[in-house]
Amino acid sequence: MKFFSEAKNFLRNFFIISRLDIQVGTPANSLIGILFGAEKIHDILNLFVLLYLILSFLIVTFASNINCFFDVEVDKRYKKKLSDAVYSIGKNKILIILFMEFIIITLLIIFLYMKGYIITSLLAITGVVLAITYSAPPRIKKMGYISPLPTFIGLYLFVPVGGWFMVSKKADIYTVLFFLSYLFLNSGFILINVVEDYKEDEEESIKTWAHVFGIKNTLKISFSFILSGSIAVLIILTRILEKIPSIYALFGLFFIAISFAGILISSFDVYKLICHHPPALIKTCAKKMPLWFVITRYPMALSLFFMLFL
Repeated sequence: MKFFSEAKNFLRNFFIISRLDIQVGTPANSLIGILFGAEKIHDILNLFVLLYLILSFLIVTFASNINCFFDVEVDKRYKKKLSDAVYSIGKNKILIILFMEFIIITLLIIFLYMKGYIITSLLAITGVVLAITYSAPPRIKKMGYISPLPTFIGLYLFVPVGGWFMVSKKADIYTVLFFLSYLFLNSGFILINVVEDYKEDEEESIKTWAHVFGIKNTLKISFSFILSGSIAVLIILTRILEKIPSIYALFGLFFIAISFAGILISSFDVYKLICHHPPALIKTCAKKMPLWFVITRYPMALSLFFMLFL
């Protein structure tokens, strides 16, 4: 019984430092890229697509574990749940976990590279490098203007674009606009988390966009970024409208409407912060971030999925 109790405790703490609370939307990042690039359902029904989904989730988990490992001191004061999880597992054990994750990630990248998914593999390698340099000393996280770029680019550009390259090689201006819009949408969400951590980052000499531009201006940037996500919705919508009145197109229309509603809801929440941004309200709004991920990403993915049947 002691073994099962310890295993349960270990898994609970591992899930905490892997940030599964906000990783609820992570699989959709790679799924959206894959589904946007696919033309028919059989394009996504293969082992390599599944391996990429696993790889992209592992890289984000690896990044989350590194961040919790190096943020443990500041988390002791402001996010005790995270620091307690780190100390419960033990820093030496976390280093072993990080090493094992790195080995598995490396093997998956090598396998995909050998199977001809060269660009996807190179994007994954770059993502791993960004994950390490963001949190490990000297820490890009502390470097002001460039501090959020590893998260923006590594998570919200490279992951979906890597998925797209798994199934397609034919890009046009709409492909570029779609991925840029998706990048800005999710970067806008993550900026709320940046603003939320303003005080603790300042005390640890971590300079983020919130310190460079100020809280109100960072919220304005977040609002603009989120609204720009509507471009991705419009691009999918044009695909759907071409196929109306097919039943699958109608399903696609239903889900893309939900995604657009999610963008409007989240942008309205951020607009309220611009008008009044006390720390308590910012904390409350930041807790909505997983919900924003879910109501914008998964309906978008489902709308793309139904288009594969047309």
